[in-house]
Amino acid sequence: MAIVGRSVRHLFAKTRNKGLVSFRAFYNSGPVVVLTKILMSVSMRCDKCRSEALKIGAKTTGVTFVGIEGEEKDKVVVIGEGVDAACLVVRLRKKVGFADIISVTDVDDT
Repeated sequence: MAIVGRSVRHLFAKTRNKGLVSFRAFYNSGPVVVLTKILMSVSMRCDKCRSEALKIGAKTTGVTFVGIEGEEKDKVVVIGEGVDAACLVVRLRKKVGFADIISVTDVDDT
């Protein structure tokens, strides 16, 4: 998480007025974008399930790419910034079927 346009002194002053003690320090070095690749195995029995899984992935905040991989078209790939893999799997389990996280890795921009 990066806060742009705020100084460390401003954040500590804001928390001090509320009586809270904060040990977090955010620096104005600019936003750091870390793309995360999440590979999930989802039980998709039909084309409608596949399209529903793609819709759920695309609606998630921070997602830049959603795709289906694998020989049996049973793996969903999600690439994005700040994507919560656990929440995404819970949504897929509710709407589509069984879902499991295979891997979560950082993507290099170069």
